[in-house]
Amino acid sequence: NYMMFICMTYSLDSDTSTKISLEKENYEVNGTPIAALYYKLILSKAEVDTLATVVIAKQELSQLDKRMITCNNDIESFNTSVNELKLKLAQRGTTIDSTDLLINLFNGYKAAQDSDFQITIDKLYRDYMHGEAPNLTTESLMQRAFTAYQVRKEAKVWGSLSPDQQQIVALQAKVDELKDTRLSGHFHWCKHHNQGKGMWVLHKLEDCKNRQNDMASGNQEATPPSTPAGLAHQALVEENDEDSDSDVE
Repeated sequence: NYMMFICMTYSLDSDTSTKISLEKENYEVNGTPIAALYYKLILSKAEVDTLATVVIAKQELSQLDKRMITCNNDIESFNTSVNELKLKLAQRGTTIDSTDLLINLFNGYKAAQDSDFQITIDKLYRDYMHGEAPNLTTESLMQRAFTAYQVRKEAKVWGSLSPDQQQIVALQAKVDELKDTRLSGHFHWCKHHNQGKGMWVLHKLEDCKNRQNDMASGNQEATPPSTPAGLAHQALVEENDEDSDSDVE
């Protein structure tokens, strides 16, 4: 009994041995370790670890688009992490359906931020779905994805955006620039608004569309408030409204 207990203790890694030792009440009787109870406790821990690991690994393999993001679009790192998850399952006597994994891999590669790479993956996906690549396996797909990644990385063009993506980025930059302009206090006092009372606007006085109408009406110049920031948003809204009216006229 005692020798069997010693043998099992030495077969455990330090982390597991420490966890097991914290539950002596489950394998000791009157301070004496019982090998059979010790073995039963070890098995229960192993079963829990196996089940949890399998569930988590399968969940992660079903969300490979998210894993691509955590891998920072690095296909080599992505492939390595997928293989590690497959190994965890194999070590616990289980696998994931090859077709399911293949589709999950496609989803993961489609999340990579590189326009030409996405074109390559899209073509492979269409060929597979149309039955034109019946021999495509998870291993061959991973290898072809890695090759496409290496070619573009060595050419120092990995991460390039498509024309549409570049346009979106440019538009977003313009929007951000406009926001910065509004927040930075670049406003001008223009007397040709608000029926001659004036308001803070983005355009300069000499560029105002209402200038001719206001001059014809003989409105006097109004004194601007001392602090335009608090009226900025209202000024922009009212300016757009009045400019639209002046355009109609």
